[in-house]
Amino acid sequence: MTNNHKLLGVACMLSIVFVSACTASNNARQTSGRSWKVADKYIVAYDTVYAENDVDTPPAPIGGMKAVYQNLEYPSEARKNRIEGTVHVRVVVSPESLATNPVIIRPVHPTLNKASVRAILKSRFKPGRHNGRAVPTQMTMPVSFELL
Repeated sequence: MTNNHKLLGVACMLSIVFVSACTASNNARQTSGRSWKVADKYIVAYDTVYAENDVDTPPAPIGGMKAVYQNLEYPSEARKNRIEGTVHVRVVVSPESLATNPVIIRPVHPTLNKASVRAILKSRFKPGRHNGRAVPTQMTMPVSFELL
């Protein structure tokens, strides 16, 4: 086998591994079609997910939105370019008080979108309650970025 054939074989193998890794890691989604990797621990399969208005007590961040904003870092690139806006992120709050399955439903800019998801995933929540028990509940959270 010549060196060119060996290099071609290695290149093909690397391409297959890269494509497989990219395909398997498209867990967090944006409605614009772009994706980035979110750790698998944040992607959870549930038998039933309740809508926010179908539970007796909807989920809420422990400490309110103030607690979410304490986890938020304004990305330096967005600050430098004076990018502002409100990102809307849909998550499922687990019975264990964690935000899971993030989906950006109203993006602003990739750096702000990622910062929003990061802040929400770091936060703890009071889970939604249905008939007295904690249940997985979907909710949408607006995260605002404003420069003063």
